[in-house]
Amino acid sequence: MAKQEFSSDRDRVITVVLLTDGENNKGVSYDEFRARFLELQVETNMEVRTFPILFGEASSDELEEIARMTGGRAFDGRHTNLGSVFKEIRGYQ
Repeated sequence: MAKQEFSSDRDRVITVVLLTDGENNKGVSYDEFRARFLELQVETNMEVRTFPILFGEASSDELEEIARMTGGRAFDGRHTNLGSVFKEIRGYQ
């Protein structure tokens, strides 16, 4: 979806909010995501900022790395008001 949005408007800021409980039981693994993201970034020169929000037992190290790698920021949803987190994320756009 991000690639499609970027191709229609190259000046558009594309962001993803990632809510996770830390259980990866569906979809791609962290390593697959990292490889695909880096490949897409090289292929398209597209920036998709990702803002992970940690819940449960998620790996904060992996989420911090995803945020750093994408130009986003990780948040700890266990100790922060979710409304405040979304307002802060909105400020990055």
